[in-house]
Amino acid sequence: MGHCLLSSDELVTYAEEAWRKAMRDEMEAIDQSQTWELVTTPTSCRPIGLKWIFELKKNARGEVLRHKARPVVKGYLKKQGIDYDEIFAPVVQFETICVLITISAQNSWALHHLDVKSAFLNGDVDEELHLK
Repeated sequence: MGHCLLSSDELVTYAEEAWRKAMRDEMEAIDQSQTWELVTTPTSCRPIGLKWIFELKKNARGEVLRHKARPVVKGYLKKQGIDYDEIFAPVVQFETICVLITISAQNSWALHHLDVKSAFLNGDVDEELHLK
């Protein structure tokens, strides 16, 4: 039975139904967005491994709202001088959000909150990537 550590150092098993559902939901979102294509890896290619990151989304009272699971590329296979400094997980910086809120407040613009369950960039990749 597999185990993982949450950011709070709470040991969980991904055999628990809530985590299995979170993993299924994430894989369905990836499938619907056609992010990946299932292919046979050529023998000349060394596939990059994936690992699952698990996170509990909680409200202000500390109550669990949902279980979040996402697969990420194992970055330790990168090589210095080739792809070591490349980052493949763009995120919004907190400071950027603060600036946008400030500008919208100064201009009396309406703000709407949106919780995105899965988001992907629509950029083109110039090379084939094989994941395992």
